[in-house]
Amino acid sequence: MCLLLEACSVGVYRSFDAALRHPQKVVQLKISYKKIDSIPEAIFSLPNVQHIYFFKNQLTEIPPEIGRLKTLKSLVVSSNQLTEVPAEIGNLQRLERLSLSNNYLKELPPEIGKLQRLHELELQMNDLQQLPESLGNLSQLAYVNLSNNGIENLPDSLQNWQNIKFVYIGRNNLQEIPQWIVQWQNLVELDLRFSGNGLQIPAQLAQIRSLEKLYIDYTAIVPNNLLFSNPRLQIIQTSPNELMDYGGGY
Repeated sequence: MCLLLEACSVGVYRSFDAALRHPQKVVQLKISYKKIDSIPEAIFSLPNVQHIYFFKNQLTEIPPEIGRLKTLKSLVVSSNQLTEVPAEIGNLQRLERLSLSNNYLKELPPEIGKLQRLHELELQMNDLQQLPESLGNLSQLAYVNLSNNGIENLPDSLQNWQNIKFVYIGRNNLQEIPQWIVQWQNLVELDLRFSGNGLQIPAQLAQIRSLEKLYIDYTAIVPNNLLFSNPRLQIIQTSPNELMDYGGGY
């Protein structure tokens, strides 16, 4: 039975005060819908914290001290007011999930490519126009959501995502879908809806036998071989009427 009102289970704390009263016991820190606009510096000295969730608040920055949390596995700072990510994010060598969706990010630091254990990356609904080449270093990624940004090109380094299974890049400004996408041989689901007007879908996608779902919009140009080469593949087309309702799957 949980004796702390601020916690719902052992190691889970839902307020800064409670966490700082029991710093050794904090494994998860979940503070959501609280309108917090800053993080006490002492939080970055929690010795055993593994998961931090600051969802739906008013944070304008992630302090560089975040890099002290060497035990961190999950960091969720989505639906806040972030405009940048500190370079120290690259110090979180045990991080497996990073969610910075629904903020105001215009760029990412190259140091994000140091997160070698990252499996999930959520960056949808920001103001990103380009991605750092260092993202290609994240070879353990299985899930990436980049939808609802202003991204124009995908760095060639992303072909190194050998373990990627789910990619969502709809609602961007892509000039093309690169042919090297065939390197994503474990891909299961790809969302390209409204990622660029009149995009040519690469015929090489037919070589990805694991692909089960391909989401496109009504302007996409689909090669004939893609329609018949993979019996498992579902090509799901979004109509013009769905444009305003499309939210990118977050």
